[in-house]
Amino acid sequence: MKAGHSARAAAKHYNVSINFAIKLVRHWRDEGHIKPRFRGQPPGTGKLAPYHGFLKSTVKKVPDITLSELAEQLEQEHGVHVYPASIHKVLVSLGISYKKLWSQQNEGGQMSSANVQHGCSGRN
Repeated sequence: MKAGHSARAAAKHYNVSINFAIKLVRHWRDEGHIKPRFRGQPPGTGKLAPYHGFLKSTVKKVPDITLSELAEQLEQEHGVHVYPASIHKVLVSLGISYKKLWSQQNEGGQMSSANVQHGCSGRN
């Protein structure tokens, strides 16, 4: 486009649809770049945003709490129903993560000796 070629010529050259090329040129003219537009809600504005403090403090108090238990507690104390996957996304965005200890069990269902030595209960 900078060289003076049309969007249609660029579409043919790059083997993309004419409509895509026209929209891309329009976006470049309006924005000055061809980076993708932001999609979704801006960070920190979701349903769980007001409860970040609650989630942080609960995980700090009970480090081995499961996502399902956290969802139940959030609903009981604040009346907010969310799926565990939503809580997981928020915890990751807050920099909070933990390994599920059950994944470290051996085939017989026993905790590995490393976990037993460190006092891990295997609760998920």
